[in-house]
Amino acid sequence: MGHWVKNGGGDIVYWKWEETGDAPPGGEWGYSYEALTNPYHLPQNYQPLPSLGSDVPPDVEISKFTFNDDWLSNLTGTLPPPEVTPPPQSTSPEDPPPVLNAFHILPSTIRDAEHWIKQPLRDTITGQDGWNELKAYIDGVKDWIFYRPEHLQLPDDSYNKLYPTDETRHEAPSAEALAMVNYIDNLMAGGSDALMTVAVFLDRLDTAGQIYVAADKQSYFPAA
Repeated sequence: MGHWVKNGGGDIVYWKWEETGDAPPGGEWGYSYEALTNPYHLPQNYQPLPSLGSDVPPDVEISKFTFNDDWLSNLTGTLPPPEVTPPPQSTSPEDPPPVLNAFHILPSTIRDAEHWIKQPLRDTITGQDGWNELKAYIDGVKDWIFYRPEHLQLPDDSYNKLYPTDETRHEAPSAEALAMVNYIDNLMAGGSDALMTVAVFLDRLDTAGQIYVAADKQSYFPAA
């Protein structure tokens, strides 16, 4: 036989219905044994159990990605617009040129690294069993996969007017089931952040190659 279980104390008391076990004989707060073993007779000062509160991460929007095969342009020295305003030049024409250590850059190695990263990233996003397919699957099942619908235990046929369909005769999802939806959304959000990190690195790598090419094109031999 099921029974009501009391949680909390004082003026704030939460009740939860347990499907198995017996209520204490004599009931509590003047409630009879029969009342505490009837799911349709709410106990005195009834309040439902609170949700998991701050322990449950908020719902998030799962990112969907697109991948443009022409994303990486040719290394022509074309730089993206600056993200910040460059500082004013503080040197005067009389200042000696800065002394820099010699360095060697081979743009082809940058391009090889870009393509080495680009192909796996594209497959991860748009390929079979990739991110977009995973997102479509999660969006399709996350609202019910953690929820096992149970029929309400109706006392008699007269309650069928209040619960006319199979859907309305189902128990509402538990707080734990709803929390799992939020957890999986946040897990997917972490995966999308990881993909974005790789994409940003690839973009910065391409920008570095453009900077080196632009510097080479603007270089000149000093006059004798």
